[in-house]
Amino acid sequence: ADVPVMPMHDLESLLEDPHMVATGVFPVIDHPTEGRIRSMTPSARWSETKVEPSRLAPRLGEHSVEILQEAGFSTEEIAAMLREGAARAAQA
Repeated sequence: ADVPVMPMHDLESLLEDPHMVATGVFPVIDHPTEGRIRSMTPSARWSETKVEPSRLAPRLGEHSVEILQEAGFSTEEIAAMLREGAARAAQA
């Protein structure tokens, strides 16, 4: 019928797709606080510039306070949000 087709993946089978495995799209990396985690390589490619992640994924709440400050919330408002569970700060 000359119709292009390919398998429909779920999250588990995508990690095992032969092309994804061969091209190293989902490497497992060592995170300094979270242990071994699966990452994803950048999808963009350029002929002369290698694309590398500049940092690891942030921990839950790692930037909450800074983002709330940039959004204009006061120190007292942020403290209340953290206390009441509306926001979370990363655990040290």
